[in-house]
Amino acid sequence: SIELKVPVIGESVSEIFIGQWYKGEGSAVAVDENLVELESEKATLDVLIPKLTEDLQVALLPAVGAS
Repeated sequence: SIELKVPVIGESVSEIFIGQWYKGEGSAVAVDENLVELESEKATLDVLIPKLTEDLQVALLPAVGAS
């Protein structure tokens, strides 16, 4: 498994929500593919799949709208 870190959007942003998952549970992933869209009241950004050392599949996705 890998840990995804939420990028810093700005000092005044205190909460970020999951906007949309680009990959479904069980989907294979590749480096630099969009994985999830994150939303705040000030910005929307995509989180990419980081450099991998092994093949991974998506599992246990939090619900859209979760913070």
